[in-house]
Amino acid sequence: MKTLCLGVVAVVSLVGPAWSAQALVAPRHAAGMSGMQDLDRNVALGTELMQREGSKQELDELQALADQGLKAARQAVAKDPKSAEPWYLLGSWLIYGYRVVEVEEITTDAAGDTTVQTVRRPQMGLADDPQEGLEALRRATELAPKHTGYGLDYAAAVLDTGHPLQARGLLQGLWIGKTPLTPGEKARTAVMLSDTYAAEGRLMEAREWLYVALDQDPANAEMVQRLRLIDVEMATPGPAPPEAPEEEAAPEPEVPEEAWPGAPGEEEMGPEAELEPSEEVAPAPESEEYEEVAPTEPGETPEEYAPGGEEEPPAEVAPSEPEAGVEEGADSGTDEETEGEEESY
Repeated sequence: MKTLCLGVVAVVSLVGPAWSAQALVAPRHAAGMSGMQDLDRNVALGTELMQREGSKQELDELQALADQGLKAARQAVAKDPKSAEPWYLLGSWLIYGYRVVEVEEITTDAAGDTTVQTVRRPQMGLADDPQEGLEALRRATELAPKHTGYGLDYAAAVLDTGHPLQARGLLQGLWIGKTPLTPGEKARTAVMLSDTYAAEGRLMEAREWLYVALDQDPANAEMVQRLRLIDVEMATPGPAPPEAPEEEAAPEPEVPEEAWPGAPGEEEMGPEAELEPSEEVAPAPESEEYEEVAPTEPGETPEEYAPGGEEEPPAEVAPSEPEAGVEEGADSGTDEETEGEEESY
C-alpha cells in the first residue's frame, strides 16, 4: 500500500542547517512572559505529533493552543505597542507555533485502486508567510536593543526561515556589539555563525566557528556532533568537474601584400617594420657566391646594376676582406664593369 499526502492549504516551511543536531525550537528568552507556557506546550506537542500519528483529541488541543496563544499575543501588542515583550511573543507564535492543517491522503492498494481522504496533520508556523513573524521579532529588538536574547532569537528565526546571509550580519553585530554576551550566548552565537557558513557550503569557516563555540562550552555534545558531521562532509569527495573541451588553434590570418610594413597608407605592424626595405642591408656574401654573380667578360652587366638612372651599389655590400686569390679577380671584374658601362653610354 502506498500513501501520498497533498496539502490543501499553503504552509510556511522553515529551513534549517543540513547538519543541525536538533529540530527547530521556540525562542528561549521569555520563560516568565505571560502566554509563553502555552507556546512551550504547543511546541512540545507539535514536535511529538510530527513523529507519530496524533489522535483527534491531541490535534484539537494543539489547534486550540495555537488559536488562543496567537489571539492573546495580538491583543497584548494592541494594548502596549511600545513594549518589546508582546512583539516578541507574537513573533514567536507566528514562526514556531504549531497548527493543524488538512491534507488529502491518497492511498493505493495492491490491486491498483486508489482511495482519497482528508486527514489532519500538524505543521510548524501559524502564518502562510513568515515575514509577519520576523517583523514582530525585529520590532522587539528595536524596543529592547540591550536585550541580547531577543537579538539572538531574531537572528535564529532569520536563519531558520532560509536567510543565512542576513542572519550572519545580525550575529556578527551581536558578536562585536557594545552589549557583552554571556559565555552561553557566545557559544550559541558561534554555533549559528557556523550554520550560516555551512548553509553556503563553506565548511572550513563553519568548522572554525564550531571550535570557537567549543571554547565557550567544551562539554556541549551538540557542538561535537556538528563538528563530526562537518568533518565527514569535508572528507567526502564531490563530483569531478567536467573536462574542458580542447580548443582548436585558430588559423593565422592571411595578410595581403599591401598590408605589410612600408606599403603606402598602411601602418607599421611591429618593431621589425621600423626600417624601410631600401635601408635593409643584405648579409655579406661568401667569396664563392661573389665569384658566381660577378661578370666575367667585358660589356656584361648584372641585371640589378643595369643602366636606368640607378646608383651603383654601396661599397659596403662587397666583402670587406676577400680571401687571397679572389681580390685580384674582384678588382678586374670591377674595372671591366666600368669600361662596359662607358661603352654603353
